[in-house]
Amino acid sequence: MRVVERASDGTPQGALVFFHGFWGIPEDFVPFMDKVDPARRLHAFLPQAPTHVSEGRYSWEGGQDETSAWLDTLPFPLVRTVLAGWSQGTWLAYRLALRDGRPRPAGVVALGGSLPPDVTLEPPFPAFLVAHGTADESVPVERAREACDRLTSAGAAVEYHETAIGHQIDQDVVPAIRSFLERLP
Repeated sequence: MRVVERASDGTPQGALVFFHGFWGIPEDFVPFMDKVDPARRLHAFLPQAPTHVSEGRYSWEGGQDETSAWLDTLPFPLVRTVLAGWSQGTWLAYRLALRDGRPRPAGVVALGGSLPPDVTLEPPFPAFLVAHGTADESVPVERAREACDRLTSAGAAVEYHETAIGHQIDQDVVPAIRSFLERLP
């Protein structure tokens, strides 16, 4: 699996694993890592999805097992790791964080994506930050609202941010993501 890394400054306090969306590449999100973790407390890992779509762009379809095995090779325990994703990458972050029989990460940052309907919601839960745009034309905002409802009904702590934006990451949410990451162990 090809992975782009953004090193921490000094000894890392943990890991931030960020999954790009459909038709994405890791390099698209390297600058975003510095926005959400400007002090570089976390070592960022940006894996590339395994399925080539077109024009050097990739999809996470069919990559769950390979990615789960790759997570096990990281030099950080999952309890000191945040799984984050954009769009289709959010789907994968949720799936990996909530997989039966697996340790839970410290947190999940879910941006512009949806919670897979077939995941089993069993405690213990990581902390969740969910952000979504009300004008999202690719993944309707109702999917994020449903995810929050399902997670909170199961007993998870969810921080939710909804803004009037389309299918993109609203830069107004960056301070909330930064604060969320700073609060996690």
